[in-house]
Amino acid sequence: MPLAACVWTAELLVSISLLFGLFTRFGAILATILALQLYVGLAYTEWIWTYGMLVLLALVFVAVPAGRRLGVDLWLAPRLEAAGHRHRLARIAGWFV
Repeated sequence: MPLAACVWTAELLVSISLLFGLFTRFGAILATILALQLYVGLAYTEWIWTYGMLVLLALVFVAVPAGRRLGVDLWLAPRLEAAGHRHRLARIAGWFV
C-alpha cells in the first residue's frame, strides 16, 4: 500500500510538472525513472518498445527546456538564474527548470 501511494504521488508530480511547465526537467527525470521501472517490469509481457518509447520521450524532455515556451518555467528561469549568483539553492533549482 505505501508503494502504491508513492507511485501515485510520483505520477501526480510528473503530470503537474509537465502540464504546467513547472520544474519541467525535474518532472522529466521522474518520468524517466517511472518509465524505466515499467520497462524493466513489463517489457517482456507486451510489445517491447511500448515502454521504451516512454523512456525516450521522457529523456527528450530532460534534454530540451520544454517548459520555457508556454509554462511557468518561462517566468521562473530568469529569476532563478539571477538569484543563482548569490544562492547555491537557486543555482541547483535552476537546473531543474
